[in-house]
Amino acid sequence: MQTVLKYLSFDNEEFNDEAACRAHEKRVIHKRLIGLTRSEIEGALAGEIPEIADALETVGVRIMRARIANRDLKRPRNAALRLTHQPEEESAPADDRRQEAEYWQASIDRSAAE
Repeated sequence: MQTVLKYLSFDNEEFNDEAACRAHEKRVIHKRLIGLTRSEIEGALAGEIPEIADALETVGVRIMRARIANRDLKRPRNAALRLTHQPEEESAPADDRRQEAEYWQASIDRSAAE
């Protein structure tokens, strides 16, 4: 008798190694969004369902990049300019979190491009 370790992706594809499984899941992450309910989306936005939140973020970035490449966005986002601009009045906590998230996303995008 032989024990075999297999990896199963979220869309039920079977793989022999973890790296291939993760690469497949990354490639088809948009499939995770098919058929979501309102409560699942709300849960992802509230941070209760991180797998769906990750899928939403990843697909959102892909859409944004495609729109920038097709010149569908009138003003491409430039996180570096927003972070150097300091408003005269103190920003609200939500603004700080948004700016921090944009900073980290720009950092991730730069490392992915290298």
